[in-house]
Amino acid sequence: MTNSSLHDPASRPGRLASTESEAGSTDLRGERVAESSYVPTLDGWRCLAILGVILYHATPPSSAFYPFARQGFRGVDVFFSISGFLICSRLLDEERRLGTIRLASFYVRRAFRILPPAFLYIAIVMILGGVGILTPMPALEWISSLFFFRNYLPASVGTSEYTGHYWSLSVEEHFYLFFPGLLVLLGSSRARLAVPALALLVVVWRTIDGRLDLISVIWPTAFPFLRTDRCLDTLLLGCALALLAQHPPSRRWLTRLVNSPAWYGLVAVYVVIIVYPPLLSHTINALLVPLILFGTVTRPERAVSRLLELAPVRWIGRLSYSIYIWQTLFFVGLFRPPEFLQSFPVNAICVLGIASCSYYLVEKPMIAYGRRVARSTGARHSGSKKKPQVYGEHKATKNTESKSAQ
Repeated sequence: MTNSSLHDPASRPGRLASTESEAGSTDLRGERVAESSYVPTLDGWRCLAILGVILYHATPPSSAFYPFARQGFRGVDVFFSISGFLICSRLLDEERRLGTIRLASFYVRRAFRILPPAFLYIAIVMILGGVGILTPMPALEWISSLFFFRNYLPASVGTSEYTGHYWSLSVEEHFYLFFPGLLVLLGSSRARLAVPALALLVVVWRTIDGRLDLISVIWPTAFPFLRTDRCLDTLLLGCALALLAQHPPSRRWLTRLVNSPAWYGLVAVYVVIIVYPPLLSHTINALLVPLILFGTVTRPERAVSRLLELAPVRWIGRLSYSIYIWQTLFFVGLFRPPEFLQSFPVNAICVLGIASCSYYLVEKPMIAYGRRVARSTGARHSGSKKKPQVYGEHKATKNTESKSAQ
């Protein structure tokens, strides 16, 4: 879910951290940002994304409003873009500050951030199924949700709508498993070329597999287009933006682009491809979303940025992960006729109440605890690592030693 003129640091300190920031970050000028700072605009985008998802899930296909409401699925693309951008930005910032990326600390923070709310939801759904309130889940359904291969579940397995949204959590977890290691392996310079190339490979693979169904012959899934290998490019392009944003020449070009009237052209193109989807519309969407988001973060004085930073909007954005986890219990119009608790406005009140409890009683305490564990893990590992060397330090040391020898 970050470098050079993303904002005016004098008036907008710390715009490139996030509500989930696990460690200190930097603004686009490379200045240190406090651990508590975050990007309010991105919380606003999270709010729009989760409202879109809810609108999609709540609207029956028979409704005249459905052709519009179904576009709410694009909210997941927004979440993916934010996640790719922020995760890559923080990893790059850690490498800049410490001279290394501490993978163990990263995975500790992610585990305490993602797993407690996700596991709690599955436990509650299993209990409700056990007492007859919900239809019991097949064993493979809850196992695939707990171990994040829900988007690769075989089509032959009967499933409920209550864990269908775990397909996107699975994509995120798969991304977490491979991308940080890839960044460590390649380094930021090579990754700047390799990550867009990898995103392009995903596009090519999606096009080929979409026409030939190559994987479905071996492993038929209910929704092939939700597999990680076919939708990973949205996350990778968010990472590509982060890599470019920390490269001064690319950063200057990006800043000029999103700060110019061309940004409004990007928004117009995005609207057009929603109304009239062209060939490769998913790919175009994946390219546009990170740039549009970036434009609102770099220009907080824009009207849309100010709307995104309104307090109620940001609050919904902060709750968006918990809302996303719980919303399929209450917004079911897409799948079947709703019952009393699944009818508006009762369902909205229920989701907000439960998501608030999840955020304040589960998410925040677990995130804080995860940070403490990550810091202790990082401290243990840093004791065995060399101090990061500043460019030119080695050469200066050798010259000093040489003069002393003379």
